[in-house]
Amino acid sequence: MRRLQNPEVPSSDNSGEILTRHEDEQDQLSEPEHYFDSDKMKIDDDPVSEITNENELELNEQLQNISDGNEEDYEFHHINSHTFENGILVFNVELYSGKNYDIPFNLFKKDRPIEVAQYIKNNVVEQSRNGFHVTLAKKTQARANRNIRRMKRYYCIDRMNRLSEKKEINIRRLSRNKLNERKKQRIKFGIKIPNSVREALILDSKNKNTLWADAIKKEMSALDKAGVFEYKSPNFQIPNGYQFAPLRIIFEVKQEDLRRKARMVAGGHVVDSSMYESYSSVVQTMTLRLLQTVAVNQKLKVVTGDIGNAFVHALTNEKIWTKAGPEFGERQGCKIIFKKALYGLSTSARQWNLTLGDAIDDMGFRPTRADADLWIKPSDDEKLTSILLHM
Repeated sequence: MRRLQNPEVPSSDNSGEILTRHEDEQDQLSEPEHYFDSDKMKIDDDPVSEITNENELELNEQLQNISDGNEEDYEFHHINSHTFENGILVFNVELYSGKNYDIPFNLFKKDRPIEVAQYIKNNVVEQSRNGFHVTLAKKTQARANRNIRRMKRYYCIDRMNRLSEKKEINIRRLSRNKLNERKKQRIKFGIKIPNSVREALILDSKNKNTLWADAIKKEMSALDKAGVFEYKSPNFQIPNGYQFAPLRIIFEVKQEDLRRKARMVAGGHVVDSSMYESYSSVVQTMTLRLLQTVAVNQKLKVVTGDIGNAFVHALTNEKIWTKAGPEFGERQGCKIIFKKALYGLSTSARQWNLTLGDAIDDMGFRPTRADADLWIKPSDDEKLTSILLHM
């Protein structure tokens, strides 16, 4: 077999010339190559190069000090002040060594996020309360506080920073029934008060009576009689502009006769009612005391009254819908549209106040200037009939 000749291997005749040329190339590579021509401009005369060299020397000196074990001189101490340079927030930071540095916000927030957030909170960095830096500081503090609470719960540390007995943490998600069982049980006058319809029926089964079930039935009958809801099929398409509000029954025990009471309320906290008026006035305490003084002095007859399910007698101007729960019996699962002002809505009190005011006005009563909830009606025999409204 014939041996192939490597073209890169020099022959013995010109090997000395190639080695000499190779040494010259190594010498040229070892020397730094300048961009500027030495005949036209020297690099030592360039001011930009002088600044760069000074910064590099200072940086090398700092790195050398840190490597020598003097890094404690470069620990953060506090923020002196702040400025805006070309729209960028810059902090003047002082170290424990006494040196001051100007550090941009986007760099400093990564190293010291808590200190940056606290400084922005204590100092007027922006005029707007919802500015970029203020919002970021609020989120940073909220995230830090949340992490601290989680760590305290995990290590069982109370508010006094004392260790307590570590409890087993069940990471498995609990069902709704288990969560309801863990809720704090209310007891009033020795009677357990349920937190839901299902719990009320369970208590009736344990007590072998139907007191809570009768209270629920009475409340639902009163609402149906007042025409509070308009029932639709489960497949009904809700019109645009309607908002969903959950329903819940609040249970209570009356002190007079230990009678069970059930009140259905709507979750108005999830409804946006900012476009509606919700203010409703209440009679002043001074007006009530003055009228009682007048009644005692002139020996007038004082009569008090209560209107049951008062709010549901007024129409609602909010567009609300919901779904029927187990308390609706056979109508469970249906879609419901609110027609009356149910308890829990933001505008219910105002709607009832306006409705009652129109009814009293039709009876000949007129509100006074001093108190809009004090209604008076003069008679021919110079006797005065007054009505006070309180909700």
